[in-house]
Amino acid sequence: MDPASAVGPRRTRRTNSRWIAVTGAVVAALAMALGTAGSASASAPTGVYWGATLGSQFGEAPPWNMPSVTAFANADAAGKSPSLVTWGSMFYSQQFCGGDCTFQQGGPGWDEYDNVRSYGGIPVISWQSTDTDSSTAPGYTDAEIAAGSQDAYITAWAEAAKAWGHPFFLRFDWEMNGNWFPWGVGVNGNTAASYVAMWQHVHNIFTSVGATNVTWVWCPNIDPGGNPASITSLYPGDQYVDWTGLDGYNGNSPWASFATLYSSTYATITSLAPSKPMMVAEVGSTETGGSKAQWITDMFDALPTQFPDIHALMWYDENSDGPGGYTDWPIESSSSSQAAFASAIASPTYETNQYSSLATSPIPAPGATTPTTPTTPTTPTTPTTPTTPTTPTTPTTPTTPTTPTTPTKTPSPPATHPTHKHHGYANLPASSVLGSFAQQMSVVAADSSKSRDGRRTGHRHAGARTDPHHAHGRLTRR
Repeated sequence: MDPASAVGPRRTRRTNSRWIAVTGAVVAALAMALGTAGSASASAPTGVYWGATLGSQFGEAPPWNMPSVTAFANADAAGKSPSLVTWGSMFYSQQFCGGDCTFQQGGPGWDEYDNVRSYGGIPVISWQSTDTDSSTAPGYTDAEIAAGSQDAYITAWAEAAKAWGHPFFLRFDWEMNGNWFPWGVGVNGNTAASYVAMWQHVHNIFTSVGATNVTWVWCPNIDPGGNPASITSLYPGDQYVDWTGLDGYNGNSPWASFATLYSSTYATITSLAPSKPMMVAEVGSTETGGSKAQWITDMFDALPTQFPDIHALMWYDENSDGPGGYTDWPIESSSSSQAAFASAIASPTYETNQYSSLATSPIPAPGATTPTTPTTPTTPTTPTTPTTPTTPTTPTTPTTPTTPTTPTKTPSPPATHPTHKHHGYANLPASSVLGSFAQQMSVVAADSSKSRDGRRTGHRHAGARTDPHHAHGRLTRR
């Protein structure tokens, strides 16, 4: 909430003392009432959604293998189930999607969004505007997408999202203020203006088809030093963004606390979009250089006091080459880190998997969500309207079964899950990620090193591979 709009100017008028006394009493009563309501409102987003990007240490990753989420909860959260389940996808991959990557890949056990909702979680999908078969394929620059080059695909994806009908977070083309992704500023001729135009164009397509169940997450990378592209110039506008976000890691370059890494960019974003809740979509720390357990404890201590607008957090729980060259991001890197995380996440502030009936879009910060969800049970009134039998037209939406192009990819044999590098594409060996996600994609991406604040300082082009299963795009040095 914008503090400037919280209280308007007051006007008083002098009359006789009796009038003043009466008025004063009324004002005092109103002030007390408003003060109570105001403090309830100010603390209304009382909760924080939470989850993790999972690696192979718990088996195949979600949403295809939901038991891995339970395994993570048991190992790192004393059995407390997370409220967010995340994965990624891209626009196009002949190798892994048979062409366009559809909203759901189709086939038995491939109901990604339903798997998460049945678990009680909220889906968070990171969607990237790339053709992962070729980094130079025409039609994928920010300007080209803004001009309509991918309209047919985006429209079909948006219509499928609408047909699914339930709320989910869409983290679209994140970390755009860096130069390590194909959509980033300074890459492929992209500018801040072309990025904003692309975002607005894609959003407008969703609006035009009525896909209002999508909650849009605009997620830059942390920038303590102020060096990457200006965040302000990359903001699409309040009408195009539902949540803001931030990604960032402590890579011991040198060792830095969560507050040190995040404070300046957090201040910039909350000034830019004061009415928007924020999601930390990727965060992690190495064990090298200090106490990771204390780093975790300090982060959770800082969140409610120094970062009150953060209402969602996802730990990056994969062994991947990242900032500082470290790979020990998972909480399981030490028993002390596990104990610190479990102790902090046990707070009732951190929401568990109670969202199988979530019906509110855009998804609000947790304080406002739980009261609204019980309204969905009232929809069993639909059975009374025998017209619902006519809705078996919905079976027609199994246009997704047309994606049985995916079965052609299922034969791929399972293998071990790869590692990934933060903030870019991964240069990794083939691995299995169920069905059509059985290998890695080959692309050309910018590789670079990390500065002390978890940003990239330089880059070079190198052959790389991306794991579409976690299409958060990581870079690994060759």
